[in-house]
Amino acid sequence: MARGRGFVSRWVVDGLELPREVVMDLPRISIIGDGQVKLENYRGLLEFSPDLVRIKLARGELAIKGDGLAIKSLFPEELTIEGKIAGLSFEE
Repeated sequence: MARGRGFVSRWVVDGLELPREVVMDLPRISIIGDGQVKLENYRGLLEFSPDLVRIKLARGELAIKGDGLAIKSLFPEELTIEGKIAGLSFEE
């Protein structure tokens, strides 16, 4: 069943030229240098500290590691983290 859903999602994306992240419920991540991460299409904030931010995604979570991390903006569909970004990792 999940395989069929993936095929239909890809068909919709390719056939109708819709953004993949919208149709397939994927996060959109923009990294600006080593000082800012903008995230769209997230589900919630799981953990926040100056050296780690964990964010719930539709499928798994995203961890942002760094120093002096701070939430610059927080909206229902968009989150901006600033500080010295050391790395990002995904977990299912």
